[in-house]
Amino acid sequence: MIIADLAVAAASLILGISFFFGKPSLIFVYFILFIIALGETFHKPALQATIPQLVPEGESTKAGGLGQMVSSVCAMAGPMLGALLMSITSLQYIMLVDIVGAILAVSLLSMVKISRNTAIQSERPRIIEDMKQGIRAIRENKLLMRMFFRFL
Repeated sequence: MIIADLAVAAASLILGISFFFGKPSLIFVYFILFIIALGETFHKPALQATIPQLVPEGESTKAGGLGQMVSSVCAMAGPMLGALLMSITSLQYIMLVDIVGAILAVSLLSMVKISRNTAIQSERPRIIEDMKQGIRAIRENKLLMRMFFRFL
């Protein structure tokens, strides 16, 4: 997660600097936005995977719900805050807010102790057996059988 946050901070810093020196090309902006989205793509699943390690057993549902609530509030309030900042200041300084946020996230993450789990040994995938079981379940349920052939 730290590497993803550092990548987002570095990409935001590069984009912010490019806005200080003039208008960057659209292709450059798209490339930087791609890097930022790539960092977020790795960050979010890693965050979800660490929740069971950080919260007490039995509280993971509550923690997951709180995490989703915070994510939803950010998704709703973020554009409004962005519009407010755009009316007050320029894009260069707004990029600095993004960079400060990423640096804050990295510094907080570096203080959290996350243990490394070894891979959970699972049984070998049984794709054919699972497919047979699914077909058997469809055959045994007449309603599912009708729906299955109607939508084919």
